[in-house]
Formats: sequence, structure tokens, C-alpha cells
Amino acid sequence: MRGAGDVWRGTSLILGRPRLWIWILIPFVLNAALFGLIAWGAWYFAWDRISHMIGSGFWWDMLGWIISVAIWIMLAIFVIFLFVPIGALIALPFNDILSEKVEIILTGSTVDESISIRSLARSIAVGTKTGLRLTLVTLSLLIPVLLLNFIPVIGNALSVGLSAAITIRFLALEFTSYSMDRRYYDYRRREEFMRRNRARAVGLGAMAWVLMLIPVVNALFIPVSAVAGTILFCETELAPGGAKSTSNIRMS
Repeated sequence: MRGAGDVWRGTSLILGRPRLWIWILIPFVLNAALFGLIAWGAWYFAWDRISHMIGSGFWWDMLGWIISVAIWIMLAIFVIFLFVPIGALIALPFNDILSEKVEIILTGSTVDESISIRSLARSIAVGTKTGLRLTLVTLSLLIPVLLLNFIPVIGNALSVGLSAAITIRFLALEFTSYSMDRRYYDYRRREEFMRRNRARAVGLGAMAWVLMLIPVVNALFIPVSAVAGTILFCETELAPGGAKSTSNIRMS
């Protein structure tokens, strides 16, 4: 319950600090503009080709209306399914900045290392490596689970439950990753973090998973969940007596 509450604490923290809104609004607007452009281009391309094939008259007009509605429905489905994955990709650098600012608000400081090309390159390399490994591990678990759908009823139910559990684990690690990236945590250290804080991390991942099911709103909760993950990290790893109680040294 505390992990699920971290998402709403993150929402409250953001709402109370308007200076943070820019790091949420920029990726959201970019994402919306990108999909608006894709939708307009797809509509223009598809309708331009189809309109030349439609004749004149009542029934032709009715057919044209039905086709136009079908095109918009397909575009809506396309947006719903891809808005979050692409939005998460666009939001990555903004979430990192947002996470760092929240860490400063919560602890008064962040990693104490001068910004350089070398440190930036190392942070990106570590984040990319661990992110790819997390994705591959998640996919390796999801693929055999999806095969359970070939078993009627029981297999379908198991597939839904296990897929949700795997996705929740993925989201928990994904949204707590920003503070760990800044400290060069490798995949093993992230797994250890999950074991130490399993219940709270699962709660955060579960709440994020529920919110990810809501079209369009889910894109706004991507940065909110990143803030929630930062809150979780700061109150566990950076707390007195935590596994990493000082925030001014990066982990090698």
C-alpha cells in the first residue's frame, strides 16, 4: 500500500511545485504533436487514395462515410497502443532531469560529481546496458507465458495473471532506475534493491500498471511514476541506515 501511495505522493509533489511541470508538459506535447502529425499524414494518404475510387451518389457517399469512420477507428487504436511506448521513449531524458530535481528537493543534494562528457557517457552506457537487459529478461519471461493462451480457460487466466506480474516487476525496476543510473548501479545491484524493497516496489509497479491501462492519461503518469520511483529510492537507499545512505558518491 505504501508503494502504491508513492505514485499519489509523487502527483502531490508535482502539483505543489509548478516549476516541475515543464519537464512533464514538454514530452507530453511532443508526443501529442508527433501522433497528431502521424494521424494527419495517415488520414491524408489513405483518404486521398480511397477518394479517387469512390463514385458519386447517395450510396457512394454512404460508403465513403463508413470508410472514413473505419480509418479514424484504426488510427485511434494505433494511437492507444503506441502512445505510451513512444511517449516513454520521448520522456526518458526529461524524466531523468525531473528525477534529479525531485531528489534534490527530498534530500537536499544529488550525486556530487562534475558534469563531463565522460560521466555523461558512462551514465548513458550503464543505463542503456541495464535497460536492455531488463527488457530482454522481461521478454524472455513474457513469451512462454503468452504461449499459455493456447490452453483454454485455465491457460488464458494464468497468462493474464502472470503477464500482469511480469509487467509490474518491469515497471517497478524501470521507474526506480533514474536514481540508480546516476549512481552507476549495475543490473545485479538493481535486483538486490528489488529484493530489499520488494513489497513497496511491487506496490508502486502495480499502481503504475493500473494507470498505464488508461489511454492518454497514462502518458502523463509516466513522469509521475518516475517521481514516485525517486521517492521510493530516496526513502530507502538514501535514508539513514539504508544500503546507500549518502547521496554524494556514485557507485562504481
